[in-house]
Amino acid sequence: MSDTYTSNLLHCVFSTKQRAAIIPADRLEHLWAYLLGIARNMKIKILAIGGTSDHLHLLIALPPTMSLAKVICDMKANSSKWLNESRPAVCVAGGLRSFQREPLTRRRCSALHPQSG
Repeated sequence: MSDTYTSNLLHCVFSTKQRAAIIPADRLEHLWAYLLGIARNMKIKILAIGGTSDHLHLLIALPPTMSLAKVICDMKANSSKWLNESRPAVCVAGGLRSFQREPLTRRRCSALHPQSG
């Protein structure tokens, strides 16, 4: 099969420990940019990103050669470290903890985020 096409679109949500509102509002956009940089270095695409002071949402196009566990582990570890280093007065109490993922169909993805289709 020389013409194989794979589409792994995943809506990933991860939160702070005990959903504590500890990500400062003025750091959210910087955090999103940092996560986009991590993704770029890992050669994965984040199609949409958002969140609040206690959780983040990522719409990821995961390559078939990449493990979701590896991607999330690296993103959570690096973003937690960056948050703690960039704003030491605000401790990210154990970092970003819980994680949930939801596979999306292309149609549903386009409905949720029109620029991704």
